[in-house]
Amino acid sequence: MNVKKNISVIIQGPIDNRTYEAIDAYQDFGEVIVSTWDNENISFLDKTSGNYELVLSSYNKGWEENYINRGYRYFQSTTTSAGAARASKKYCLKTRSDELYPNLDRMINNLKFYPNRLHTTNNGFWRPESMHRMPACFSTHLFIAPTNE
Repeated sequence: MNVKKNISVIIQGPIDNRTYEAIDAYQDFGEVIVSTWDNENISFLDKTSGNYELVLSSYNKGWEENYINRGYRYFQSTTTSAGAARASKKYCLKTRSDELYPNLDRMINNLKFYPNRLHTTNNGFWRPESMHRMPACFSTHLFIAPTNE
């Protein structure tokens, strides 16, 4: 069985002039969902030859005052959630619009062995002095989990 066909890839975040490369790279998965904001320049996506579904979210007024870290957690969680709500496959793979992971074999193999777990990576941008305060940290760059969990 091809596990990749059971995965909805959610490409989350602001659209840039290379996001289309990620759309094209993930075409062997079950579906590709691009989830971003309704004020983004989506003309960059015209370069793709792949199929994808576009999900647009609107900013809530007042987010600047109501969310810490200048709203970045809000941005990620809102567009990730909107993309996941559209996903029709058994698993969701969340990645960022400004990143491309051309080989996800290790992550897919882990999913095969542990299908009911959430899988993430240890990639992050942490200062060395802060690592003693964070023995473990969930990566918001890339993760995969059952869609309905």
